[in-house]
This record gives sequence, structure tokens and C-alpha cells, in this order.
Amino acid sequence: SFVVSVSAVNDAPVVILPIADFAVSEDAANVVTNLTSIFSDVETAATNLAYAVVGNTNASLVTATITQGTNLTLAFTANGNGTSRVSVSATDAGGLAVTNSFVVTVNAVNDAPTVVLPIADFAVNEDAANVVTNLTSIFSDVETAATNLAYAVVGNTNSSLVTATITGTNLVLAFTANGNGTSRVSVSAT
Repeated sequence: SFVVSVSAVNDAPVVILPIADFAVSEDAANVVTNLTSIFSDVETAATNLAYAVVGNTNASLVTATITQGTNLTLAFTANGNGTSRVSVSATDAGGLAVTNSFVVTVNAVNDAPTVVLPIADFAVNEDAANVVTNLTSIFSDVETAATNLAYAVVGNTNSSLVTATITGTNLVLAFTANGNGTSRVSVSAT
């Protein structure tokens, strides 16, 4: 008769539920994944594995961090779009590791133009010369240069006093001779 001894060997962690490639829209909220459901190990509980972000091909688009020890948090740059390959590792108490890599695609979203410098109310004297305002300093857009926005007069409460027109990127206000009163002019950019 004889005795057979079987010595324990540290087994590497494994990926049991890979994080699949996925897409989000620009300006998406943070995505948080609990890594204890992604990785497993025979000797070390998933909550005791050491998790780390070991790769990120586009850190200017996606910030990948380990939070609360077991969560992978992906934060997205405002108005950013493109792709990033993120790699996350799990290391057991014996120093063996496994890595899960996936691609995050951030899809572009058309942002509406914004007013960056509102035109202030103002007064002119009767028979004043035309007032010309360059609208490229009034409006801004993330995707479209202000010089390429389409401008329109969308409101004029007293067109018999003030004629409001768009010429290229300029708002032109022309005043009726010998006229006086008030008018509210509204301009849009698309």
C-alpha cells in the first residue's frame, strides 16, 4: 500500500461573464459594473480579488476606474464620441490574473446651438441708422461653426417700426423714418 498526496495549486481567476462590447450616446451617465459577477476564482472569493484597469485606448473619451474595490466605473467626456478598448484584470491572492477586454462606442449626438452672449435690450433715437449685429458671437454650437449656422428672425412684435432681416450671419435692424415705440425681436440659430 502507499499514500498519494495531492498538493494544492493556485488556479488563476477566470472570466465567467465577459463584459460585451456596447455603445452609449454622447453625454451618457456613468456606467457602473460590479466585477464580482464578471470574474471568479477557486481559492479567492470574487469580493477579495484585486481589480485593476490595465488598458484604455482612449482615456480622453472614457475614464475607467475601479470604485468601491469591486466596481468598474466608466465616465464619458462631455460632447465626446468615438471608441475605446478597455481592459480590466482580476488578480487572486497568489498573484495570478485574468483580463477581460471590451470596446465602448460613444455615438455622437447633435447638440442644439446655444446663446452664449444674449443681445441686450437697447434704445435708439428716432431716424437712427441701421444696427447690425454679427450673430456668430451671439450663438455657439458644439458640432457646427457659428459661421455655418442658419439664422432666422422668428419674431418681431412691431415690424412697422423695426424691420429685422438676416444678411449672411448678420442681424440687420432698420428703423422706420420718424417712428417711435418698442419692438421685441427674436432670432434663432439652427
